[in-house]
Amino acid sequence: MLSTALLLSVDLSQKSGWLNGIVFGNDSLSTLPNAVIRVENIPWAETNLEGIFNIRLKPDREYSVMASCIGYKSVIKKVKICPGLNEITFILPLDIIQFPSVTVEAARHERKKEEGIIVFSALDLNRTRTPLLQDPIKNLESDPVVKTENDFNSRISLRGGETDQVVYKIDGIPVFDIYHIGGLLSAINPDPASSVQVIYSGFEGVEYGRLSGIIDVNTLSEAEKGIHGKISLSLLAESYLLTAQTSHNIFCYLAYRRTHYNTAVRLVKNTFPYGFNDLNFKINWRINPKISLSLTGFQSNDYVTYFVDDSTHEKYQIKWGNQTLGLRWNCLLSKNISMISDVYATQFWNSGNISWSMKMTRDEITEYGFYQQLSMAFKHQVLHFGWQYSRFLQDYHWEFAVNKPDQHGINFGPYIYYDYAFPIETHSDKYDALTSWIDTKWNLSSRLMLNAALRFQFWESKSLVITPSVGYRLIINPKLSLSLNYDRMAQQLAKYHDRSPMDLMSLWFDNGDRFAIVDQYSAETRYQITSSYQVRLGTYLKNYQNIGRSINHGPELIYGKGQSYGAEVSFKKISGRIQYKLSYAYGVALIKFSNLVNYQNFDKPHRIYFENQINLTKRLFFTMTVTYSTGTPYYPFNVKYYKIDVGPGLWPANSNQYSYTQSLINNTRFPDYARMDVSLSYDTMFFKKKLSIITSVFNVTNRENIYYYYSVPGERNKDEYLTGLPLLPSLEIQWAF
Repeated sequence: MLSTALLLSVDLSQKSGWLNGIVFGNDSLSTLPNAVIRVENIPWAETNLEGIFNIRLKPDREYSVMASCIGYKSVIKKVKICPGLNEITFILPLDIIQFPSVTVEAARHERKKEEGIIVFSALDLNRTRTPLLQDPIKNLESDPVVKTENDFNSRISLRGGETDQVVYKIDGIPVFDIYHIGGLLSAINPDPASSVQVIYSGFEGVEYGRLSGIIDVNTLSEAEKGIHGKISLSLLAESYLLTAQTSHNIFCYLAYRRTHYNTAVRLVKNTFPYGFNDLNFKINWRINPKISLSLTGFQSNDYVTYFVDDSTHEKYQIKWGNQTLGLRWNCLLSKNISMISDVYATQFWNSGNISWSMKMTRDEITEYGFYQQLSMAFKHQVLHFGWQYSRFLQDYHWEFAVNKPDQHGINFGPYIYYDYAFPIETHSDKYDALTSWIDTKWNLSSRLMLNAALRFQFWESKSLVITPSVGYRLIINPKLSLSLNYDRMAQQLAKYHDRSPMDLMSLWFDNGDRFAIVDQYSAETRYQITSSYQVRLGTYLKNYQNIGRSINHGPELIYGKGQSYGAEVSFKKISGRIQYKLSYAYGVALIKFSNLVNYQNFDKPHRIYFENQINLTKRLFFTMTVTYSTGTPYYPFNVKYYKIDVGPGLWPANSNQYSYTQSLINNTRFPDYARMDVSLSYDTMFFKKKLSIITSVFNVTNRENIYYYYSVPGERNKDEYLTGLPLLPSLEIQWAF
């Protein structure tokens, strides 16, 4: 099928005339998103976030093509279209003096087309048509900077950082931990998402509080006038989106998603009823051309309720979720000065009640904050001044059925102790944090840019840390750029991760009286070979200090230091009937506690990713993704057996005994990981509105990738290897009205 599709698409492209182009601005020689392309004075297309457009014209004709963008002079070129692919490049002269990084609107500003940042637009997320609900967070692993732990965990790591070293934001509001089904899916509904930004180097002042990076999800801010919506139904869940543009000044949306798995299993007795739901909403009000107001809300809930005995109504319960609310005020104070003010509240919580183990265990972390930033734009420079006040409330209570800490425990070294019988622990803490920053971007010339940031983080009276960032960007020519960055980042909050793959009962804790700190040195280059082909190469080195880890789920911490380093290379074709991405990443991540090396449990030194998208027709699309990586590390229990012989008359006369011996943490790796996914989607019309039918298969080859290991004590050579997800077909229907 794939071979036939390739031959068909090549034949069609040769008979048609495709014009692929890219638009640059000559002030910084960066590509210009949303530039308008006119053919014979008729608006034909807009450039995407990469400044690229792709249009189909009749071959063997000469056309007049014009590119225009606000703040730049229009450029007209004559081009003769030949059968097949045709290339064109526009460089637009600056018309009105302005700095492209300053915008004033209800939607958050997005950093675009810069080294150190990756932007996935809504078009990118929908076009991939990934199985498992087109999860925006899982889609990020198509870039070599991002790694996911396993099939059951959509949490990501950036360049060797732990998953808790990545902060998630929804329209600028921090969210502590967003996942469904124990991490299988994120709680980010793809329907209202307009773009997702991954920031991993070259941090601005506002980007602080985590060691590895920022994942910022920007949701819809405008739509066509009137009421519109989208309905999505799949084998796993259903989602609904409703947007309303009542006038040019007011926009709102409401998005709801839930699983119907728990409803279906009620038909079968003694099943495992799990369910989730999440809700997003936003209201934008453009009061006047200079002032706008935006209210954003998000909530997610996961719950498991399992009745053990119908007669006694004894049941297990595990629940977790997030809730956030934020209000943003944008104001243009003058032609070159703008201000953003935010007030927000966000909370993550979980609880468990399992009769034979836990008695109403709960964990909550809440943050209230106020944020303000002033932006000043000059001819060749932009300045940001900002500050933020936050209050953190932590409350957790652990009470287990058997409170004997000296029993049921397994010691794996100086900082890992598995204890199945925790003592009763209750903690309530409050922390105040104050952060201020100043950052600047300075166009030293048309080809040279310097950026710098300085952050001051104060955590009550315990800690004060100053973290700088310095960056240098050189535009060698309109298609080739190079950047060098140094970033020091600090983090005060960390998360205890279960070593189980699902990671259900998690615990947030503060890093004691210290800041965890990382120094990152990075270099990156991007080369636009043609308007369709891009190459990116990046390298990095990170040095960690004061990485705190919780012992035995409690408040006691130990501290370590570590290092991660690696390189990434990606090659992609981003326009035309056939598009693809090919990337390779090499990376090592380790932490040392008491001179004991710990390779992080997501560490995969070698990783290859391939994605292919084919427009078979105007309505039929085929997508294939292939992932291959080194196996994740783990450490065996190393059970040592020995034989005891005692004298006659004593019991037992002959017995085999065993004991646990300490091993290096994660000194063994699972076999290599490999997976292939495919999807086929068809777009049609239903009641004159777009209807999409998407069929997909996860893990086509049904490969049994090992993701977890445990040993059965007392049984010689009894080891269990649990595998990831098997072959999973899915069907999804989306109707936009």
